[in-house]
Amino acid sequence: MSNQQPTRAFAAALLACAVFPALTLAQGSHSKAVSEQTGVYSSANKDGHRVSSALTFPALPGAQEFVSDWIYYNTSDCTSAGVGTFTATTPPQNGTVTFDYSQKRALHNGTCPGVYFPAAIAYYTLTNASAKTDFFHLQWVSPDNLQTEDQDFLAQQAPTSTSWYVVSGIVGGKSLTRWMYLQGQAAGNKAATGGAGYGAIILDFGAPRVTAKGLYGATGFRASAFISVADIQDAVLEFANGYSHASGGMTSVTLVVGTSNDFPPKYTLQKIGQHATAWAQMLTAIVGGVGAYPGVSVDGGIDAEMSYSSAASTRQWVDSYSASASTLLFDYGDAQGCPQSGSTASPGACSGGWTQYDVQYVSWGNFLSLPLPEIYATSGGNARQWQQISLYSDLAYSLPIGYGGVLTEQGACAVNGCDPGVDNSPEQGWYQLWNA
Repeated sequence: MSNQQPTRAFAAALLACAVFPALTLAQGSHSKAVSEQTGVYSSANKDGHRVSSALTFPALPGAQEFVSDWIYYNTSDCTSAGVGTFTATTPPQNGTVTFDYSQKRALHNGTCPGVYFPAAIAYYTLTNASAKTDFFHLQWVSPDNLQTEDQDFLAQQAPTSTSWYVVSGIVGGKSLTRWMYLQGQAAGNKAATGGAGYGAIILDFGAPRVTAKGLYGATGFRASAFISVADIQDAVLEFANGYSHASGGMTSVTLVVGTSNDFPPKYTLQKIGQHATAWAQMLTAIVGGVGAYPGVSVDGGIDAEMSYSSAASTRQWVDSYSASASTLLFDYGDAQGCPQSGSTASPGACSGGWTQYDVQYVSWGNFLSLPLPEIYATSGGNARQWQQISLYSDLAYSLPIGYGGVLTEQGACAVNGCDPGVDNSPEQGWYQLWNA
């Protein structure tokens, strides 16, 4: 494979803002106001003054993002008490806010679970592509004017990056380590020019393998290839070296060092677990070396896909990794065949004998796992599947999933061609998941 390898465009800020719904309750004498707001609390600057309670969320230019909604209802009989009104008391300078009073939203718990009520909904769209942040303040007033709720928001433009399927041996006439250094250098130059880090770059080394001599590693993306964990370690450190030198250590990136759950059928659960342990130990060694390269951090990753192997085998790998790892594990896989609607506290069926529980566990339920879901389908189906997995997680465990980014493959499609039905851009993928 030449250095024109398949690429994956990673959208949205990783670690800068995990997306957690923040539930707010305001109790009136006869009515209750309920709000869902997306973001994490952080500090912000407004007119030179520090604001400590802004809800911060990632934004992509041109993508309309949900930021808040309010429901006002009678607790005695679960009927609507109106929707109230939003006002942007401090409008955004680099985007627009719009309000929608025509939709209904359901309560998932509390006094009237499962009941749909008319809602006041606020959306934000970043319109200035060169802006890195945008502060604004919203006020919601109940229809009877008895309740007023104020909230600061801070939109942060989410970076996108190119991630790589990594091959072994000679790439475009260059050794793997040299090629990795050059790719890291190119990424560092781009980040330094743009003035912001990438968030994350996935380096996918292919399917797990254990040789007859007991060497652990991965296939790489070339027929009959093998890359040992020692060679992967060297390659990742060279990427980090190139990135840090080019960026001057002034921008940050997380390198996600990934494999998959495409285990050979003959592998026992014990062997799968041993591979995961070796992968975790490799990551620990990389962490020790990457300290020499300012601005670069590393975590583990797995492309967990329903068609590759069973849920039990995949959970074995994830559990064994987490038992030995000092780094996070990002699941950048799929949710093939999972429900797109109608989720309950009981897990719905997915493809290959998997269920929503299995996907939730691999990507979120395990204490080291975080999701970077594949949102390829232009129809929005992938986004709906992952939204429903988050809903299941909320209903079953009161743990809605925090999505810090998405994976799209427009970059790969541009190089290698693909079905136009899976040609989402980073902006489209993030917009679909955010608004699913």
